[in-house]
Amino acid sequence: MLGDLVTKNIELSNPSKQPISYHVSKIGSGDYSIEQTQVRIEPGQTIPFPIRFQSRISKVVKGKVIFTNRREGNVQAAAMVFELMSNVYERNSVDVRQVTTKLYKAATIELPIDNAFEKEVLFNVQVQYEKNQALHKPKKDTKVEKGKKGGKDQAG
Repeated sequence: MLGDLVTKNIELSNPSKQPISYHVSKIGSGDYSIEQTQVRIEPGQTIPFPIRFQSRISKVVKGKVIFTNRREGNVQAAAMVFELMSNVYERNSVDVRQVTTKLYKAATIELPIDNAFEKEVLFNVQVQYEKNQALHKPKKDTKVEKGKKGGKDQAG
C-alpha cells in the first residue's frame, strides 16, 4: 500500500567450509534502503538480509542490491546482484470529505493542496456521488387482506 514500510529478506547461504564476507551496496531509487553494508556468512549458515521499501509514489521504482566479495583468506565468492522492483497496488486517500446537498443544488468545498514532493506535480481529485440511503424512506409494507370467496381463502 502506498506509504507503507515493507521489509523483505534475501536469504544468503554459505555451503563452503570457510566463512564468506560481502560488501553490500544499493543503487537506484531512494525508496529502498539496507541496514548493513557488510555481511559475513559462516560455513553452512543461511542468514536473512533485510531490504526495506517505503513507497512515496504508486509508479514502479527500481533499484539493485549488489553483494561484492570481501576477500577473507583464500575463499573467493561470486558477486551477486539482485534487481528490486516495486509493486504498489493500492493507495489510501490523503483526505476524505463528505458533503450533502440536494439534487441540482451546488455545494462548494475548499480543498487545501500541499505538495509533499520535491518537484512540481499534478494532483488527482476524485468526486464520488452516492445515494444517501438515510434520506429515502422505505416503502411501508402492504398488508394482504384475506377474504372468503367461494369457500376458499384468497389474497385480495
